[in-house]
Amino acid sequence: MLGASVVLCAAAAAVTALLDTPLWSRLLVAGVVLAVGLIGVVDTYLVGKRTKQQAARKELAEATAKADQWLRAVQACVYWELPRMADVDMYEQLGVARADSTQAAAVGTTDGCGYIERDVDRAARKQLQAHGAVLLNGAPGSGVTRTAYQVALSVPKQPLVVASVTPQGLPIALGALDILSAVRPGAQLVLWLDRIDALTEAGLTAQMLRECANRSPGLRIVATVPSTYYVAWAAENQTLDALFEEPLTVERRPSERERQRAELAYPGRDFSEGIAVAFTVGGKLLRRLRAGNHGCRHDPADDDCAVARAVMAVALEWAGTGIDAPIPALTLARLVQQRFGTAVVEPGHVDAALAWATQSHIGGASLLTASGNDGAAMVTAHPVLTEIHRAEDPEAADEVWTAALNDAAGRGDHEAVGRIGFRAHTTGTLAVAAHAWQSLPVEGPSEWLWRAAEFSRGRGEYAAAVPPLERLSEITEAIYGADHPQTADAVEVLAGNWVAAGDQPERVRGLFERALSIREKEFGRDSEEVARTLASLGAVVGKLGNLALGRLMLEESLTTRERLHGSESAEVAHVLVNLATLEGEEGNIAEARDKLQRARRIQEAIGVEDPYVIAGLASMLRQEGSLIEARTLLQQVLDIEVGRYGRAHPYVANAQIRLAQLLSNMGHGEKAIELCERALRTLTRVRGPNHAETAAAMAVLGNAWHRAGQAEKGKALLQRALTIQEEILGPEDPALGQTLNLLGMAWGDLGRMDTAYALFQRALSVQETAWGDCHQGLMGVLGNLGGAAIRLGDRDQARAHVSRALSIAQMRYPGNQSVIHDITGPISKADPSFVVLADGQAFGFTDSK
Repeated sequence: MLGASVVLCAAAAAVTALLDTPLWSRLLVAGVVLAVGLIGVVDTYLVGKRTKQQAARKELAEATAKADQWLRAVQACVYWELPRMADVDMYEQLGVARADSTQAAAVGTTDGCGYIERDVDRAARKQLQAHGAVLLNGAPGSGVTRTAYQVALSVPKQPLVVASVTPQGLPIALGALDILSAVRPGAQLVLWLDRIDALTEAGLTAQMLRECANRSPGLRIVATVPSTYYVAWAAENQTLDALFEEPLTVERRPSERERQRAELAYPGRDFSEGIAVAFTVGGKLLRRLRAGNHGCRHDPADDDCAVARAVMAVALEWAGTGIDAPIPALTLARLVQQRFGTAVVEPGHVDAALAWATQSHIGGASLLTASGNDGAAMVTAHPVLTEIHRAEDPEAADEVWTAALNDAAGRGDHEAVGRIGFRAHTTGTLAVAAHAWQSLPVEGPSEWLWRAAEFSRGRGEYAAAVPPLERLSEITEAIYGADHPQTADAVEVLAGNWVAAGDQPERVRGLFERALSIREKEFGRDSEEVARTLASLGAVVGKLGNLALGRLMLEESLTTRERLHGSESAEVAHVLVNLATLEGEEGNIAEARDKLQRARRIQEAIGVEDPYVIAGLASMLRQEGSLIEARTLLQQVLDIEVGRYGRAHPYVANAQIRLAQLLSNMGHGEKAIELCERALRTLTRVRGPNHAETAAAMAVLGNAWHRAGQAEKGKALLQRALTIQEEILGPEDPALGQTLNLLGMAWGDLGRMDTAYALFQRALSVQETAWGDCHQGLMGVLGNLGGAAIRLGDRDQARAHVSRALSIAQMRYPGNQSVIHDITGPISKADPSFVVLADGQAFGFTDSK
């Protein structure tokens, strides 16, 4: 604008000069023109400024609105601004239960009762400080949330508390709302996870917690879970569970020391039923329940009404089935009668027992609550009693389970049928669970079937997962038809479960063949869908002993996948792994190693780290004698698993076991024992003390102690492992063969060669039944049999055993000196006159010693 004014000014000057106007006139014209230009410039500037200000105000308003919206969303999810631990309201914000008003008044307080130190508190504070996280497994009525609050108070530096308003709130706040980005750097945080089971169901994940820990150094996590939910939660959420050390249990009933502390703080109060419940109506109800009905006119002589106890037992068992509905009074009376067999229980007696149980007590509460009219009266057990009974006496009579199922099914409450099935499944009442699964209609809630299957699979109990998976397969077929791809998917899931169980190989083959037929008809022989099923079926057929047919199926799958996806694809790597397993079964170790190395190169190129492939490659290298390289790979497997799952996960434990086995063979006994003991602790907690995986870890630990010179200690562990395996797997499972072999070695070193020889013979019989007469897995026990025979003075038997082992070695591992040494080691140790040629094809005894 100003430039244009200058041009106009010059033009005006030229015109006025031509007109020969006076100088003052020319100057006046030029000034006017220039002023007009300046006014335009100023106006343009002001307009631009106003526009920018308006844009800035709009942007500020939008940012403010967005911030307000974010703030409202955050405050609906978590308590914000984050309160300090010292300032947090434990009742309103952390969910600590208040004492009943009458109980609080009795101890002279208005806002609750002072905390009584629990024995577990010290260990919990130590675990929180050392590991950054603690999980308290609280029995119902134990006051576990209050205990967790006291533990959280021990975190130093005035930490801020991240606590959710609702279970759904915390996952949203940590995820979509990213509240950590709004926390001042360096702030000490306590992540409050009361009822972590409910938070998990609402979307909380292990990855969220890992990210919190990475972004907030010094983070402390305090979590609780009811003991009635822990087993199912841990099985379904192993990765989350593994983030914590072993959970610490908070019991309802006090120890003697706890009781003394409580009575010192509150003289005259009854803590027999627990410390926390002593300040709630629950304590009164429990004492009333334990005392029974001593005023029943129908039982004057006994002075303790057995019918009243039966009424309470049935009502509590009914509630414990998970039906989440009151029991009809008529059903209650019928079930009570069944408990007394042929002895008739008069209706009036049951009515009197109900009248006693429904009598209001302190605070208006009663053992049972009755509702409805006489013709349709319903009875509900008090929820506090229900949870405590479920934790301490979870078994219900079969007739109660059946009645609950029939009631739910009769009302068309399929959700209740699913809950009952899941509750029965997770408590080991599998016959009832199977009944529930069959009671679920096609249109029923299938998520309970999936949860039941995943619960068992998560615990490594694959056989228990079969009934829900079979029902899922039936439902899928009913919905989609027998020849639908969805049906093939369900069939393959069931087959895969049987593969994991290591059982029913012929049935597994039939399932995969059915899935293959469906997929071939739907997609064609050259499709990815068919190639995927062939990859699984080929592995199963090979495992059944038809190695040639299995190889053909796998090679067809490989060819199809190379054509469809390229030779360097993840799909090709998967088939290569199955082919390598088949090669290993045939004793083609070099070929198996090459295929696994190719699979690993493919996976590395696409950014995948597969512990299964790396562990398989390590196994092949170990068999070839490359122990140091195998050790490096197994350490890598362990590092990967720890990075993914933490240090307390079954996958980590199994990786530790594999590495420990190799270290023990290499003479690193101390490190092997340390790894085995850590793995055994993890598997005992997660799988249970009487699980097949726990027994396998125990056997490896026993062997490690034996190799370290503690044969007696090793023998005890191996015997215990064998007992568990026999009970769970049966006497002919191939897993027993290895344990029997190791146990025989321990007995031999303790001087009991007759016992050792018998154990070796049994091991050989088990392995021959499982693998056939020429499997490479027989070489170890045949070598041990040869050594034992020498010590027992039978050279002919020794020759026979070692000859057979060397023949297998020559067929499977021609010229492999490490294998020959392993076979002949026991007999050479027993009789130094034994000699064998380098190629293993000739051997014998010399006369010299």
